[in-house]
Amino acid sequence: MRILLLLNTMAVITALLLCPARSGAAHRPAHAPANTQAHTIETRYARISCAKARYITEFGVVMGAPRSANPTAEMERVGEAVDQMVFRVKALLGMYPPRLRFNVIILASRGEIKSAYRGLGLTDAVPAAFYRQKSHTIYLSLDNLTAGIFAHEVAHAVISASFATPPPSRMQEILARYVDAHLREK
Repeated sequence: MRILLLLNTMAVITALLLCPARSGAAHRPAHAPANTQAHTIETRYARISCAKARYITEFGVVMGAPRSANPTAEMERVGEAVDQMVFRVKALLGMYPPRLRFNVIILASRGEIKSAYRGLGLTDAVPAAFYRQKSHTIYLSLDNLTAGIFAHEVAHAVISASFATPPPSRMQEILARYVDAHLREK
């Protein structure tokens, strides 16, 4: 009886660790700016969070998702557009990591990107957007967002998930720039 109870407990713990989206645990990275989890959608590959629902709509427009009068349908279209972008990036890189999952935090402005970047203790020049490998999180701002910028950051997530020890940052940057440059090719 004790063995059965122990096995059941281990199965529950394993399920919670392998499926954090169902565990009830907070998904906002500890270093994420306040209020970024107020509005969230889940896709096959990403958990997208932001302070205001309209940020997701604006993000979706940049990703090519059509607007809809039905908010639920609109969020589904944004999720589909994000997953299509991830599929495109994976195909361009020829990398298909089996367990690709990342966060996207949409911020309103470049100033918020700077605050998030500095809040992580990073001291380099502040980029337009960035991927934080430790937390598997892409940080974007709406005031300068393009599909190419998002694809570039997704490339970092794909590369990171494809290797037990990710390649050096300079090599990752070359590959991510390749994705950005070839994104619109058929």
